[in-house]
Amino acid sequence: MKMVTESELAKIVGAANVSADPAVLDDYAGDHSFVGKVRPAFVAKVDGLEAVKKLVTLAQDSGMPLVPVS
Repeated sequence: MKMVTESELAKIVGAANVSADPAVLDDYAGDHSFVGKVRPAFVAKVDGLEAVKKLVTLAQDSGMPLVPVS
């Protein structure tokens, strides 16, 4: 698995839409399922189908897990 960088994500969704802030990552670390909390490396907010396609391709190519949250 290749580690994806913040700058790679920023190229797709814009720097303002990528966060590595620990407080933000903690907010996205869990849900209401039975799975324990897992802190993501980044949070990327997407606006538009093209950005979603590019993120999915990046995740596939790098082996990076991609967890959609609405």
